[in-house]
Amino acid sequence: MEYKEPETYCPGELNGLSWADLQSLAKYYTRVAESFQQRAQRLRSIELMEKQSKDRVDDLAASYKVVLAYLDKGYNSIESAVAAAARDLHLQEHTVMGWWKIFVRNRDRAAREERNEFILRRIKAGYNNYEIAACLHVHTNTVSRAVGEYLHGSMRPCDRARLRKRRKLSPPPSPAP
Repeated sequence: MEYKEPETYCPGELNGLSWADLQSLAKYYTRVAESFQQRAQRLRSIELMEKQSKDRVDDLAASYKVVLAYLDKGYNSIESAVAAAARDLHLQEHTVMGWWKIFVRNRDRAAREERNEFILRRIKAGYNNYEIAACLHVHTNTVSRAVGEYLHGSMRPCDRARLRKRRKLSPPPSPAP
């Protein structure tokens, strides 16, 4: 809305009002303007709090980096590195430890998925479980588990059949009549 000088812009309805009516309208609109200003200030403070909260959550989520830095500096245990990070970040130790555990769980999950993909590539290339286990320095049951998850997981039946053919597995026995 474009601002215009009151002398040049006055709606026709206001031209016939007395000075007392205009005065009461001015007071009313002053109260409305104050109300809008208060509401705008509240919304601004809410936005500021949301931004601060988001920044704080980002700091919390990155707290594992501070723990890693302390481990690189030579701290010999997770507990001492977490305590130092909590002291630096002005957080409680259990909070930093919780974020550290989330980081470790995600890191381990990613490493496990990468290992399982390697196992499946080797299976498709014709290696057996013992050869793959020796290559990865894991137990053969770990290899079997990865293959089992792949075979019985959410996979298209044609992919499952193609993998069975490569491994030269015989089809399951048909049920007895």
